[in-house]
Amino acid sequence: AHMSGFSTSSSGPSRAQVHGLPAAAEPFLAEIAAAPFADAPRLILADWLEEQGYPRADLIRTQCERSRLDDDDPQAEALADREADLW
Repeated sequence: AHMSGFSTSSSGPSRAQVHGLPAAAEPFLAEIAAAPFADAPRLILADWLEEQGYPRADLIRTQCERSRLDDDDPQAEALADREADLW
């Protein structure tokens, strides 16, 4: 049955396309979406990206490391600067 306002086919870009990643990254992005506050899926994606030659791996690792620190941690500012440089 067709429900008004809902479509079973997706239109628009995939998560991978939105993030400028290859379609093969889609399963990793689905795992991240399923566990949005967990670092492990992000770090697995970072490892995979590094293996594929994508520089975004360092950014993801830096973001994960920074998210574990308190804002007043002395390393937080340095990691924020690194994140901005990698972005």
